[in-house]
Amino acid sequence: RETVARLILRRLPESPTRAETAAGVALLDDVQARFLSGASFDELAGRYSEHPSAARGGAVDAAAAAELGAPFARVLAGLEVGELSDVVR
Repeated sequence: RETVARLILRRLPESPTRAETAAGVALLDDVQARFLSGASFDELAGRYSEHPSAARGGAVDAAAAAELGAPFARVLAGLEVGELSDVVR
């Protein structure tokens, strides 16, 4: 299966508080900064992602990407190969 995206997914509670949302976004912002500073995406995904793809460096195929829903699909459609998105909620 062809990889269409690599991701690091963190789950929020069903009805997160502002503090829980802020903490989740802050963690992902920190992970993104580490990647931009040269850290391995594979290692970051393995350590921080809660998605089943974490063991594969966050690599997902089209079917797995589609399961993530419309917000992710919209962001993915707007990215060029190799481009990094902002945090998606």
